[in-house]
Amino acid sequence: MVSDSKWLEGKVDYEAFFAQPSTTGDQRWDAMLAGVAEHLNVSRGRPAPAWTARAGLDRFWFLGSDPAFDAIS
Repeated sequence: MVSDSKWLEGKVDYEAFFAQPSTTGDQRWDAMLAGVAEHLNVSRGRPAPAWTARAGLDRFWFLGSDPAFDAIS
């Protein structure tokens, strides 16, 4: 997703590329995909797709098991 996004040129490209995907079946992975879509758009000065606002999690989720990467509260 990230490497392919550099080829987007116009509004139609962005709308098609960042259209809401179907669910992965796992809310955590859905939230990760939404986060990447949001980051790519915002970092390019574009608004995040509306569907990304509904993809948050109720608690932190980390892909690894190393405690060094746990949230600091």
